[in-house]
Amino acid sequence: MSELIQYRPDFKGASGRRTEWQKVVRSIDNEGTNGYALTGDFLNNGVLVELPENTVIISVKPKGSVKNGWKEAEILLLKQNGVTESIMKADWRKDFILIRNKLEEIMT
Repeated sequence: MSELIQYRPDFKGASGRRTEWQKVVRSIDNEGTNGYALTGDFLNNGVLVELPENTVIISVKPKGSVKNGWKEAEILLLKQNGVTESIMKADWRKDFILIRNKLEEIMT
């Protein structure tokens, strides 16, 4: 069993209706074409959690203006001392299949 690492998510939260969120990815439905393909626990902003090293986290945040916005997804890998390593950034909606495939690659 790997050592548990303390991690405190720090994201901006709500900006009107636009919100940022993070989720620990536990499993993937390789036929899914949207966020429901990712199974795991949502993380609460500022709440300390203990997770194994190399836990995969997906972070999704709004980008652009309210009128012309889009969502950027970032795949994070939890390392020692609660530091995350960025593996990939992509458009959450347009590039979801690429994101899902990269998550599968990392988790196998």
